[in-house]
Amino acid sequence: MIPLNVKTDHDYSVIEVEGDKQGLANAFNWCCTTFGPPGTRWFFQNNKFYFMNERDYIFFELRW
Repeated sequence: MIPLNVKTDHDYSVIEVEGDKQGLANAFNWCCTTFGPPGTRWFFQNNKFYFMNERDYIFFELRW
């Protein structure tokens, strides 16, 4: 489910993460710790992480 405060007129940088549930949970928790709770800066849906800021996307990609 997409959070209600997501900007629909913005092109998010998207990265799909493959892995088991634990790996996805680790990546999700890392995003919460690093970027704050899901919302307009980033969100997760269907094994994909969406980032509003390209720098956040690159940081995530380097980490995971």
